[in-house]
Amino acid sequence: MRTKSLFNNKIKCFHCDSNFKLKKERGVNKYICTKYDNSGKCIRIPIREDFLVDLIEKRMSEVVSRELIDEHIEKIVIEDIDLLEIFVINQESILLSRTHLRY
Repeated sequence: MRTKSLFNNKIKCFHCDSNFKLKKERGVNKYICTKYDNSGKCIRIPIREDFLVDLIEKRMSEVVSRELIDEHIEKIVIEDIDLLEIFVINQESILLSRTHLRY
């Protein structure tokens, strides 16, 4: 039985609004746009799972679990490798831009 990814249906592509899906590349869990992966009709923006986990753990001050993601993370919108926003339920979002990181 296949288990759901940690961020199942939480990561959205800014460019095409598709979900990102988990792929293992060279032993590293990364998320990429489903539309890009299935048809090449978007852009490839690989986001490492451990990078997202680290951002959320620093903000929430606790170990990330599927339950924590389900309870506290509304969605994650990826525009570029260094431009993303993690929408936290009932709190200010985590914003990463080329020049700024807001927890």
